[in-house]
Amino acid sequence: MLAVDAEGYWTVDGTRVEDATGAEVKAQGDSFFRGIEQTDDAVSLILADGSTITIPKAADSSLVFDTKALFFAADGSQTVSYTARNLAFVELFSVSEGWVASLDERAATVTVTVPADATPEQGRLILAGADASGRTYMAAVQLYCGTLPEGGFFVYNEGQFGKMPASLNYYFDGAWIRRPYAALNPAQPLGNSGTTMLRTGTMTYLVAKDAPFVVETDAQLHARSVLGSEYGATVGQVMGMTVYDASTGYITTQNGVFRIGLNPLSLDAADRIFAQRNGFRDICTAGGKVFFIYSDAVYVYDPATGEPAAELCPASTGFVRTTDGAVWAADSERIVRIDPADNSFETVSTGDYPLWWESTYRPCEIAAAADGSALYFLRKTGSGWSVYGRELCKYDPASKTVASLWPLPEGFSAYGCGVRVDPATGDVYVVYTKDGWGANYLKTYITVLSPEGEVRETIPYTSENETVYWFPSEIVF
Repeated sequence: MLAVDAEGYWTVDGTRVEDATGAEVKAQGDSFFRGIEQTDDAVSLILADGSTITIPKAADSSLVFDTKALFFAADGSQTVSYTARNLAFVELFSVSEGWVASLDERAATVTVTVPADATPEQGRLILAGADASGRTYMAAVQLYCGTLPEGGFFVYNEGQFGKMPASLNYYFDGAWIRRPYAALNPAQPLGNSGTTMLRTGTMTYLVAKDAPFVVETDAQLHARSVLGSEYGATVGQVMGMTVYDASTGYITTQNGVFRIGLNPLSLDAADRIFAQRNGFRDICTAGGKVFFIYSDAVYVYDPATGEPAAELCPASTGFVRTTDGAVWAADSERIVRIDPADNSFETVSTGDYPLWWESTYRPCEIAAAADGSALYFLRKTGSGWSVYGRELCKYDPASKTVASLWPLPEGFSAYGCGVRVDPATGDVYVVYTKDGWGANYLKTYITVLSPEGEVRETIPYTSENETVYWFPSEIVF
């Protein structure tokens, strides 16, 4: 049996636990093991030397944290809740060296503080508890400070118009790391109605319809500059953004298409390259040119010549770039492949699989395998922005045919961009939300499928009655 003796040391069956160096281990202090594994029946502690201690559990008791991961700025502090069921006591088992944790058993919370000079950048907080029979339970939270682990994906959330700003979450190794941008930038909120997120390797851009219209960060999400409310009269609202080169970008807005400066962000009203109002949607850079959608048509602009943007072909949503150099766009009736080299394009009918796109702007509603071997979109099965996307479809450019790939679960429909493809694996990610209004509408999942439509996993994103993110706008890898 795992317990704490009168002097505060961990014991197993009455004998004090020792770490790999032979030192006895205090109940609150440095971690002395590599990890923790749990089954329904037992908890296994993997010690630093590789040996394992297995402790049986009782079936009617439990100890769980409300989250699996926490993200901190240096010198930051957070409080995490836990639920203890039928336990006689709960103790702080360990926290990584350099991190400080305090347990409030009455409130069922643990407050974790990260000193400014804390190392390492990743750590672990572990609680232990025991029921009346002496059976032991453990709960763990992964801790991250300042730097997100590589290999996950972001979800950029729209927020609720006029009530809450956009927000950002990160998924890694089976756990959601909530709001890392907010943790690093408490004084610089994102704009309302987030639309799209761009990553260039060294910089990240978070775009919203309402001010701040664009927030520029470094690769680790520390805010550097913004296009703020002082530009509101010029742009009205901002829809999409593209990065042209290291110092220049372009944005589609309520009041036209503008060239903007990057690093730091800047905007001059005189740099409007297309002077129309409303009807603007997605924008991208390819082959040294800028492509954007206005009033259900693709336009192309060449910064090298400065000639006025010219209408190219019909489309209402886009753009996807593939490694063969092509740019893809679409509307409910057609898929369009554009060659930026000469602005030629090819159109293929969607036939019996009308593509869903929404007149209320959301980012590109098509996705593609990086090599252009397949396109994915949601089939339109109704009208209005809340009844759509009952079916994931796949377009095969080789045969120029469309087929159904995967039906969304009954009672759910897509929202935001709806579908994205992991460029590294080719897996397809579909975001879908429970139908109807009220709190139930916010129950959201992300299903990961193989390119052939085999379900790999389904990831819970929001739960019943959880309104903190409103709706996911876009997945970003």
